[in-house]
Amino acid sequence: MKINPLVLCPDRDQVPRITVRSDLGEVHYEEIDLDVRFGGLEITSGEDRILGFGLGTTRLTIQRLAEGGRLLSNGSPAEVQLTAQGGGKFDPDSMVTIPFGASAATIELRSRGVGQRVILARAGPLEGSIPIRFTFPIGFLAATLLGGAAGGFLKSLRKAEQSEKRPGPFMVEGCVMGLVAVAAITAGLVIGDFPLPAIGTEVGAFLIAAASGYYGAPLMDRIVNTVFKSRPGTA
Repeated sequence: MKINPLVLCPDRDQVPRITVRSDLGEVHYEEIDLDVRFGGLEITSGEDRILGFGLGTTRLTIQRLAEGGRLLSNGSPAEVQLTAQGGGKFDPDSMVTIPFGASAATIELRSRGVGQRVILARAGPLEGSIPIRFTFPIGFLAATLLGGAAGGFLKSLRKAEQSEKRPGPFMVEGCVMGLVAVAAITAGLVIGDFPLPAIGTEVGAFLIAAASGYYGAPLMDRIVNTVFKSRPGTA
């Protein structure tokens, strides 16, 4: 029996197969499938920069590659550990599993702080990385303050029918309430029926802050009750 020890497979997407033939006696052959080995990891992201301070999210795709550099979809399940060097939070967990028969898995990354981050994926000795920048939310903050001031101004128009108070104090109160409400909703507190797609956008921040600035101090009571209602001994 003669076997060539070197097998070249130009297409790494396919499972290589060799045929072993015997030159002794009757003609006999056997087909053998060869495993394509896991050779690397690659991370891709929907965005290379997102808003910082927990306001921005992006979906990461972790792909496993064969030794030739192409996607490997016929391997066994692979557990991949993710790390955000410099800060970041993965949802639901920092460990993701690429299932059997699949070449990739996805996970959501939420920002933490601001600045350049390196997302690292590791499976055994193999690893891959991608840089993502968490940017300072200047436009988001401006939209929040503008919305809070607008809500406070509208509230002052309603109050003007009952008193001669100037709109300034109402607008300041609206800015404060807008900041608190937007921060609370972004953190996941349910204090109103705000649509989820609006959260994390400048338009959404403006509308939430405007509504909060108009609603005023009673909204603070709702936020406090939401935060502390589950703690024992709290009224």
